[in-house]
Amino acid sequence: MIKNFLITIIALVIFSSQNIIYAANYDWNRVPHISSYAELRNYVEQGRRQGKKTFPVILENGLNLTEPTEFIEKIASAPMVRTSHFNDDSGRRVFDIEVEYPSIKIVNAYLKNDVALLDNEELKLLKIATEIVNKAKKLNSEIAQELYIYNQICQRVTYYDEDDKSPVNGKAKNFCTAIGALIDGKANCQGYTDAFYMLCRMCGFNVSRISGKLNGDAHIWNTITFDDGKTYCVDVTDGDTRMQNIKAFDNTYIYFNAPLEIMQINHAAAWDMLTNFQRTIDEKYSYRALNGLAQTRSAEVGLKLIAKKFAQENRQIFCVMTPQDRKFSKRNSQRAADFIAQEIAAYGVSSQITLSVQEIGKYLFFMAKLNNRR
Repeated sequence: MIKNFLITIIALVIFSSQNIIYAANYDWNRVPHISSYAELRNYVEQGRRQGKKTFPVILENGLNLTEPTEFIEKIASAPMVRTSHFNDDSGRRVFDIEVEYPSIKIVNAYLKNDVALLDNEELKLLKIATEIVNKAKKLNSEIAQELYIYNQICQRVTYYDEDDKSPVNGKAKNFCTAIGALIDGKANCQGYTDAFYMLCRMCGFNVSRISGKLNGDAHIWNTITFDDGKTYCVDVTDGDTRMQNIKAFDNTYIYFNAPLEIMQINHAAAWDMLTNFQRTIDEKYSYRALNGLAQTRSAEVGLKLIAKKFAQENRQIFCVMTPQDRKFSKRNSQRAADFIAQEIAAYGVSSQITLSVQEIGKYLFFMAKLNNRR
């Protein structure tokens, strides 16, 4: 579904006398002491939002992070970084983000209403992003706004990747950024994630990035934290390619504000880095909050609900999430479709429907479309 990506890393780990010179550049009495990965992740994210690229810290409580790969996977999810550590037991580290995503500059230019630091390509990206955000802000709920942004990315971007992702002239390649996603219309998971990060922050959401694995392959996606402190994951890339591989109406938004219960089925990451990460499926921030996806206690009850929506409420598309049921599994999707048709007929209505069945962990997702009603 998603091709592998590898975030390009240039690691410059400095030792001996060079370390002493590098260490002298900082007043270590004023450097923050960090005792958890979650704390470090938040510290770096807040600094990046201000345009900072260098982060001196003193690690405590057994934290190490001497390798750039660890910093990318656990903390920063940046295109290119450098880590420096010093040959003593002080825990001193310096993390440098040598190549940053363009979304940081775009968001700051938008929030400060100052485009002086943007080049022509970035100005073009800002214009496109502003148009999307202005339309999103007209919607009457934060979930509707977020979903609009999610859908805009899915509609505008085609998945694209290359083996060589090395930055060129100090910049990440376009397909690894929001520039590729929203100007060129093609991006890998870095580009999808960068676009969602940029648009959501411009819209006022508290979003970040997280790196890990999807079905064993390196991957990157977003996190979003709401005002009540709850954190969820948003994987626009996987949601979009899933939609492209079937049909647009089949999108059940499985990875839209997904909790750990859903993410850990095929995603792997250092989940303990996420503060107040929602563990189980709830209603408040999911796609179901917009009445687009119902959840029932069994597959049979769910299929009956679809029939009722079509026969009595004139719905054209409806989706239900249920526990796994071998009787109505993906392999037996025609049986499920026939069951819905029979239930609709019981209401005195004849119809033709299209049904898509997805299996995700211990759940079934039924997306039904009413083609004809007589």
